[in-house]
Order: sequence, then structure tokens, then C-alpha cells
Amino acid sequence: MRKTLIIILAAGFLTTGFAAWESIGPYGGSLAAFAAAANETALYATSGTTPAMVVKSTDGGANWFSVTAINDYIYSLAVDPTNPIIVYAGALSYAYKSTNGGTTWTGYALPGYYAYSIAINPSNPSIVYASGYYYNSSATVPACYKSTNAGVNWSTVQLCAISGMGYCVTVDPVSPINVYVSGYYYNTQYHPCVFKSTDGGTSFTETSSGFPAAAYYVQA
Repeated sequence: MRKTLIIILAAGFLTTGFAAWESIGPYGGSLAAFAAAANETALYATSGTTPAMVVKSTDGGANWFSVTAINDYIYSLAVDPTNPIIVYAGALSYAYKSTNGGTTWTGYALPGYYAYSIAINPSNPSIVYASGYYYNSSATVPACYKSTNAGVNWSTVQLCAISGMGYCVTVDPVSPINVYVSGYYYNTQYHPCVFKSTDGGTSFTETSSGFPAAAYYVQA
């Protein structure tokens, strides 16, 4: 009786777990980036190809359609929290922006490389952040890029002076002056790291204590 009860509970747990998720597409290949508008109705995704195909849903993922292509490999997407037709895409050395729901895109050069992640200030959408690395003539160091004019121009903040990468950037939704970047740096071994800014991305302080010594990086 005891053994039977365990089996029933396990079966119920598995059924509940699978029921919580369902596939909604788009189908036909791998996806490299995804983003949802604040209203969760407009969704955007890009294929893991170059050029990157941009697909979109306007009904919460029930139906998808191809919008256009960006002649680059796209690592990240972000939607303006106040306007679902303004979308940013991060690539190797460019940040792309669409102001018409992904139909057309304009590329703006980054001062560093790899916009692996993009985040938008929820209280001031003209402030946009990206994370990647910057070459400082001696090493490719983790970096955060910041735009104060909606992606047209970007500045760079080096997170440390050691070789590494900034994989993910996020903005505190309650206090947007707080910005976080995660990734790694390497000096004889890998160090997973998180850097925090309390001045809107002007400067960062490492807050990485407590990560396992055997870990490599923090990607999200």
C-alpha cells in the first residue's frame, strides 16, 4: 500500500508539471532570442541563423508570422515597456532598433562587442543597456554599454580589468537606478561574477561572493 501511494503521487506530480507548459511555436528551426511586450500580447523571436529571421505574434503566441530579416546574428531582444512596436536587437558589434514592430531595423554601432543581453529602463525607456565585452588594448574585459538616447549612441563601462564577458544585464524594476550585469572573468581560472551599479550604470561594484568555486559563469 505504501509503495502504491508513492507511485500515485509521482504520477500526479509529473502530470501537473507537464500540464503547466505547452508548446506555442513558432516552429521550423532554432530560436536565438525572444522578448515579450509589457502587455504580453506582442511577442518577438529571431532564428539562430545569419541573416536572422524575425517572427512575431500579436495574440500572445497563438499565431506567428514572419516579419523581416536582420542581416546579422541576433543574441538578444528587448521590447520598450511603454510601446510594444519599439524593439531592440543585440548582435556582434551592433544594436538594432525597430520603431514599427519589427518591420524595418536600423543598426547602431556599439563601442564594444557582443550585445548578449539588452535591458530597458522601465521609468525612462530612452535609457537602454547592453552587456558584452570591450577590448582595452590588453584584454577583452566584461563591459556594460549604455545609451541615453534610445539606442542611437552608446558609452562603455568596463566592469573589471581582467579578461572576461558580460552575459546578462538587468534593471531593477522598482528602483531602475540599480543595474546588474553577470558573466565571468578569467585569471588562471574562471570566476562567475555579478556586478552591481547603484548610479544608473555609471560605475559598477562586484558582488560575487558565495558562488561555487567550480562554477564558470553566470549567464542569466
